Amino acid sequence: KEKSVLTMKLLTDPSGEKMGKSLGNVININSAPENMYGQLMALPDNLLELTLELLTDLPMNLVKNLGPLELKKKIAFDVVEQLHGDTKAEEAQKNFKATFQEKKPIFKTVNVSSLTLVDIVSEYSESKSDAKRKIIQGSVDVNGITETNPFAGTQSGAEIKIGKKTFIKISDKE
Repeated sequence: KEKSVLTMKLLTDPSGEKMGKSLGNVININSAPENMYGQLMALPDNLLELTLELLTDLPMNLVKNLGPLELKKKIAFDVVEQLHGDTKAEEAQKNFKATFQEKKPIFKTVNVSSLTLVDIVSEYSESKSDAKRKIIQGSVDVNGITETNPFAGTQSGAEIKIGKKTFIKISDKE
């Protein structure tokens, strides 16, 4: 029987291991645009040429014409745009710039009335017990101060930072 075979290069991580779900170093195509953009921006400079070749339709001469930071921005924008559209790519780029380059994160407003901290954090965690663990381990800040009590109350106007990437502002308007 005749067979058709398609081969291509593998995208690898900095250590040379192939990127994949089982190794935990994958960038999922169904990730949120902000997360995907951030993961692509975190790629090391030595992987930019391969990433440009495998994930985009951008011209390869960008490797020579742009610095690493600008090239990463182009790659990240292009990949997010392909998977989520132009508007989401622009939002992800704006969010990344505000959060990590300007150190002025964009807070998502959450409308709640008198919930405990664990209730709010669990909405952005795998489970309520995962949220509780994050709080107890000191991964959650309320108004710039680390909070380790999962059952602390929240007030309207409070700014909550979960880990390094999630920023929430509490509002009591329903």
